Amino acid sequence: MFAVIDIESSGGNYKQDSIIEIAIIIHDGKKVTEEYSTLVNPKRPIQPFVKALTGISDEMVEDAPMFEEVAEKIIELTENRIIVAHNARFDYGFLRTEFKRIGHSFNRKHICTVSLSRHIFPHMPSYSLGNLCRDLSIPLNFRHRAYGDAAATTLLLEKLLFNDRKELIKAALKDELNKKNLPPLITREMVDMLPEEIGVYYFVNEKGTVIYVGKSKNIKERVLSHFSADLNNQKILEMKAEIADIQWEATGNELVALLMEADEIKRWMPKYNRAQRKTKLRYGIFVTPQPDGILDLKVKILNDVEQPLIKFPSKERATRILENILAQYDIQPSLKTIISKEVFNQRVNRVVELYTYPYVDFLLLEEGRGIHEKCVILFANGAYKGYGYFSPEIIGGNLEVLKSVVKKQTETPDIRKVILHHLRKNKKYLHIIPLND
Repeated sequence: MFAVIDIESSGGNYKQDSIIEIAIIIHDGKKVTEEYSTLVNPKRPIQPFVKALTGISDEMVEDAPMFEEVAEKIIELTENRIIVAHNARFDYGFLRTEFKRIGHSFNRKHICTVSLSRHIFPHMPSYSLGNLCRDLSIPLNFRHRAYGDAAATTLLLEKLLFNDRKELIKAALKDELNKKNLPPLITREMVDMLPEEIGVYYFVNEKGTVIYVGKSKNIKERVLSHFSADLNNQKILEMKAEIADIQWEATGNELVALLMEADEIKRWMPKYNRAQRKTKLRYGIFVTPQPDGILDLKVKILNDVEQPLIKFPSKERATRILENILAQYDIQPSLKTIISKEVFNQRVNRVVELYTYPYVDFLLLEEGRGIHEKCVILFANGAYKGYGYFSPEIIGGNLEVLKSVVKKQTETPDIRKVILHHLRKNKKYLHIIPLND
């Protein structure tokens, strides 16, 4: 019934790193019936902090099977079973990514012992595996190795099953989609065909009109959450009554899902999305060097010569935001005579970095929608210009051809905010190609 899984990886980012060890323990709800454990060759270096944490070195995995060689065994052990993991999003996410890399889809129902422990054992000081094992007297041998952690998670699962008086595990395993929750014009088969992929989804009415656009890291899971939402919410009930079809488009990465969602909402203006007003932007916050060399941030009317850090519909709003920025980063005008020009300008430049792209012209490469595809996002003249997909095997490193596959889009303040947040959040893992620098 259960496949308790733990994986160790070459690093902490599922997009950049790979599995180096996996353990699977099969449990029928009463006892362990089968065990499997193996090192895996990640085909990339193991990061130093992982080596220190797990004790697994590059030499140890050098002759281990690669993921594609153990994939069939993983499918066999997990088929028709519920995956159980401590922090299931991490382990299950890595598994799905590894299968995607070899051109396969891997979808399994899964439950998380962290989440279940919070409900079944409330008031614990910590829900890390090590602390739970200590507080619940569960033996934990070979910590931070796949088999050791999987074995401890299996014993934790047994305690959860024994103490689950409210039948929370049964509820978690229950089919999340009751027929009564389905929109009247949607069949179960239509829902079952939805992918567990990153992308954008559309609710369409009988006339073929898009009435809602959304994005998610897991399209199927997010759509199901719409259908099981508050049945007393009149807006949700009205929307569900209209849905006659569900369409979707995989994006391969979260950034393009966000960009596509914003573009599609403006394109379709769906009645059940929040109103997307076409506000005219007239003012901006500009960096203005003074004769004495001090950098100033000022609110001015937009012009065709200068590029503002941020754009606003009104002078009042721009002024309010600027006041907040000046206070937050200690660059109020009164400080110009108190601190040195160099320190003051350093603080201003720190703000500038937050609101500008790393280069004026560059390409950003992201994951594509399949194993043989990548995504390219183009920036020119300090602004976002669009995205496209390509095959590295065909295009190679030809930058002009790369730019030619880009689907043109227009940058808005909201889109710029999304991109800048993504660049800051994933700075360590970005693949950026500067142009003309």
